[in-house]
Amino acid sequence: MRKVSLGAALAATTVCLTVVITASALDVTVTDAPYNAVGNGTTNDRAAIQSAIDAVNSAGGGKVIIPGGKTFLTGDLTLKSNVTLFISPTGVLKQSLNTSDYAHETHYGKAISGSGINWDTWMDRNYPMVYAGNGAKNIKVTGGGTIRTAWSGNISTSICAMSVGMWRTDSFEISDLTLDGQFSYNINIHQCRYGLIRNIKTINPVMSEWNSDGISMEGCQYIHVTACTLLTNDDGIYCWSSYQDPRGLTWWNSNTPMPTLNVEVDHCRSNPQGAYKAWTFFPWGDESPDLSATEIRNVYVHDNYLAPTNSGGWSVCSQSLDPTYNRGHVPMTGIVFANNNYNGMRREFQDSPQFTNSTFDFTDVRSESQFANPGFEMSGTPYWTWVRNSDSASAGAKNNAVGQTGGWYGYIDKLDLGDARLFEGLYLTSGNYHFSARTQTSGDSVRMSVRSASGNSIASRGFANTAWQTNSVNFTVSSAGLYRLGIERGSATSGWARIDDATVATGFTGIASRPDLMMPRRATAVLYSIDGRKIGKVSRHVHAGQMGRGVAAAVRNGEPPGKLQMIMR
Repeated sequence: MRKVSLGAALAATTVCLTVVITASALDVTVTDAPYNAVGNGTTNDRAAIQSAIDAVNSAGGGKVIIPGGKTFLTGDLTLKSNVTLFISPTGVLKQSLNTSDYAHETHYGKAISGSGINWDTWMDRNYPMVYAGNGAKNIKVTGGGTIRTAWSGNISTSICAMSVGMWRTDSFEISDLTLDGQFSYNINIHQCRYGLIRNIKTINPVMSEWNSDGISMEGCQYIHVTACTLLTNDDGIYCWSSYQDPRGLTWWNSNTPMPTLNVEVDHCRSNPQGAYKAWTFFPWGDESPDLSATEIRNVYVHDNYLAPTNSGGWSVCSQSLDPTYNRGHVPMTGIVFANNNYNGMRREFQDSPQFTNSTFDFTDVRSESQFANPGFEMSGTPYWTWVRNSDSASAGAKNNAVGQTGGWYGYIDKLDLGDARLFEGLYLTSGNYHFSARTQTSGDSVRMSVRSASGNSIASRGFANTAWQTNSVNFTVSSAGLYRLGIERGSATSGWARIDDATVATGFTGIASRPDLMMPRRATAVLYSIDGRKIGKVSRHVHAGQMGRGVAAAVRNGEPPGKLQMIMR
């Protein structure tokens, strides 16, 4: 059993990643009988290696050893549960250029023309050289050896196949390997959980071809990537989300999406060779009817060297354009970048993705300054962060009618078991603020709270109303930064509390004097003069939860903007 701590930086929680590798019931060397792999670099050894994998899996688990000093020509291999593929130092798995050497249908070339799909290539349909599929668990690929891609010198006679690919695999380790000569993805994992990727080195990317990406993680959870050195001719490391990606037709798909959750990347060196990204987000899948299934939550990127060698590249990027040419982005919460070296390279975030409860070691992007999901109508808790007590359901969101406006509301519960909190982390500049929300309790005294990113209390207000009502708290921010606004247990020793329709505005008692105020698109702002005369009203009614720069408080009746009051309801 290997336990890897992802650290307390992930949204104020500590996550332990456990990768379980079953004790060996059977260890075999592929050159031994009855497998009899040759290892001369020209004989197809795929069937011999696959039969060894199958035998070890049938025996209950163990190790399949690729011995050192030999090169084993192969097509695609399918790993199975409880099997370690051990590629010994100086041992090589070499990709075959003959499609008849593969277990699954395989095609030459790269681009699939005429599909109408962006980035549609054979690498998403050809099976990876080492593949683990739906339902596999307790898998390890390691040993210090090499997986080498074969390049014919021409893309039309080469086979685009990823070095290691996994889909819906739990408890795995990919470690201590050299991935040589790729012109497709090196490592691509889809909807996998509880994984360790460590000490991977990618070398000699084919410079005439794009797509030799380093480590790609789609809809993955509890993943630790550490101590990897990635030389690529496309993006280095990235997390992405997906919903019904049309490219997933053979060995993977995203028809039933999974959110990205609890990923740590540290002490890696990512050096794309072309005008590509050392780190990037692809926050696709915003067309999903359930955004909690496609959100990206709790990604901790720290102590890395992230810098492309080409001046046209990006050290960090977020790209919204997806394979169906849609532009959008899913919620991103609990994103932390800390102590990375970018070597002065540029950063770009397309189409203004929204982050909450996130901090960065650069100034190009910050968390939102207004509630991004004020009424929980984005399928519950996207953009919100919960801290739960011993009960895993002690904080979250529900979609049942209890007298609230709209369909959803947030809650904390089982307060007899300890504190539970629910908040959005917002970036606020110095000034006075008014935090307001509709709330309800079981009759126990809980509180609205404002805390700094370090957890220090800035302001709070207790409430115990048993019917829905609007409660609020005024507070002052002395220095710009991340602040967490929400509800928590307070003095309650039992019971529950609910929250809905949260807003924050500059000024006290609901007064906002900032003319470029951002507001939720289902809010209403009423404009008054300083002596109480009603001047006008501006409403925004667009799809729930999205944010828009809305209320332009024009100077009316000759009064300066500082003399206007704007009350948000």
